[in-house]
Amino acid sequence: MKIQKEDLLEILEAVKPGLAKKEIIDETGNFVFTGTGLFTYNDLLCIAYPLESGLDVSIPSEEFYKIVKRLKKGILTLNVANQKLKLRAKNTTAELAVITETELPGFIGRIKIPPKTSKKWKDLPEELVEGMLWCSFTAMKSNVIPTLSGIYVTGNMVLTSDELRVSKYTLEKTSPFTFLLPHETFKTIESFEPSKFHVGKDWAFFMNDAGVIVCSRVLPAESYPHTELSAQFSIGRSKALTLPNDLLTALDLGEVLAEGGIPEEKRVDLEIKSKQIIVSSSKAETGSITTKVKFDGDIKTPIKVTINPIHLKDVLQSAAKVRFGTDRALFSAGPFSHLVSLFVGD
Repeated sequence: MKIQKEDLLEILEAVKPGLAKKEIIDETGNFVFTGTGLFTYNDLLCIAYPLESGLDVSIPSEEFYKIVKRLKKGILTLNVANQKLKLRAKNTTAELAVITETELPGFIGRIKIPPKTSKKWKDLPEELVEGMLWCSFTAMKSNVIPTLSGIYVTGNMVLTSDELRVSKYTLEKTSPFTFLLPHETFKTIESFEPSKFHVGKDWAFFMNDAGVIVCSRVLPAESYPHTELSAQFSIGRSKALTLPNDLLTALDLGEVLAEGGIPEEKRVDLEIKSKQIIVSSSKAETGSITTKVKFDGDIKTPIKVTINPIHLKDVLQSAAKVRFGTDRALFSAGPFSHLVSLFVGD
């Protein structure tokens, strides 16, 4: 195979997210050439990049990538002989041990990636990707509750939650599939700008216009508590307020002396009244801080709430319109809605 160094490096960087950080399954830390494609696989993600190489080998990724990256621009020649990959550049020749009888294609084969011409592929609406992007930050980042670590899609709704927050994005068109995608695979999927998708029992498949296919394992969607989470968006009647951008700076200051042993437990007090929001926090035996922020709003009865400053800052990046209930705050921006729990009874 002959290929420009920059072209090969771009392809290797594209498929790197599919490499295993810890190689539990043999060769999941390798680049796998199959003659017509380049694959990486780590049991959570599989990336299939179309590449006519004529090679049918598994190559240790770390050394191969470093060599390609450090070579100067120019044409590279790659071929295999005597269980070794020979790489030739203008002034450099390298040999790397490879595996020619690899078992990894067997694992990849069991994923059952649909052929590119299959009728299983459906158009992937841009609004679905947008909705998943808006909601992804709320998915639980640990596996304490594995189900909540996913992004849930069903009908015309995208839903995520970490127990303390809930995000929902309402779609104009109904998704053809119901599925629960691990939040950690979405960033890679989104980076390839997919235009087609298909969801099977164990895997979801996303393909872009260049024919690159990203496969992600899916979580059991039937166990996602979507009914309970959706019901929480009903908070009764309350006045909608638009919080000012300057509130972010006040929350940054309040977070410094916010009581709470872990980030999820930190809290600040907000008092919202006409023309002013007061942000205050205190930490026993350390100190206290109060910041006043101008507010363009007419409030007849002051609103007092205790809220996590980190969670509030997260949502203010995208949605400043809010209504307060007794135990939660509901933020909204177009099709996006977001609930933040309030501290009550403390």
